[in-house]
Amino acid sequence: MKAPAHHGVVLVLTNPERTHFLLQRKDASYPHFPRGYSFFGGALEDGETEEAGLQRELAEEFSEEVRVLLRTPRRRRFSGWIETEQFRFKISLFESTLSHDQLQTIASMPVLEGESADLIAREKLNGLAYVWGLEQLVPVLLGPV
Repeated sequence: MKAPAHHGVVLVLTNPERTHFLLQRKDASYPHFPRGYSFFGGALEDGETEEAGLQRELAEEFSEEVRVLLRTPRRRRFSGWIETEQFRFKISLFESTLSHDQLQTIASMPVLEGESADLIAREKLNGLAYVWGLEQLVPVLLGPV
């Protein structure tokens, strides 16, 4: 039986050439998917807008120093359903572009949730173990903007 649906909102960070992407690495105790990869973000709360939910989630996951860097324009890359044998939920994926140096700076800083922020080369995106069926979003990341 599938878990009840919710609406998730996530952010992927990339450089202008889209050759590297900053992803969240969950910690070893993360239920169902220890040390799996995800995007920064999470489930919306009742009545919350996508923007408000994303801001709240980023505040839970990053220090203020990092959040200052994340005040860049975002573009919606995808909005639709993720479905696996166990899960079904709506997800909205946003993308922000930062310089490669900024991405490296963020990756070197501790995160407040999860194990780390990992800078992943484009050609390695398909080989990662993602949480909650999020590998279904990789073609969106690899496709045209």
